[in-house]
Amino acid sequence: MSASERNAILTEARARRAAWRTRGITDYRVRVAVGCFEGMFAFIEQAARSADVLAVRYDRCLDYPTEIRGDQKVGRVDDWFWTTATGLRPRRK
Repeated sequence: MSASERNAILTEARARRAAWRTRGITDYRVRVAVGCFEGMFAFIEQAARSADVLAVRYDRCLDYPTEIRGDQKVGRVDDWFWTTATGLRPRRK
């Protein structure tokens, strides 16, 4: 992954995290499936700094990451990762 690709992923993650926080959703349910290791926004930032391959998709309405996929080091065995999150429903107080 090039430096500009890494910077683009980090910039988008920061913007989406800020948008998520402005929504003020503090109590919610979400279904998360993980295939090798986890932690959503922080994980995206960490992976963007070190992974050879990283792709992230966000929910269009609520800005949370719905899919994170990558490969830590291309050519190394069993160091790929993926996480999906779907069905987020804010809980009203």
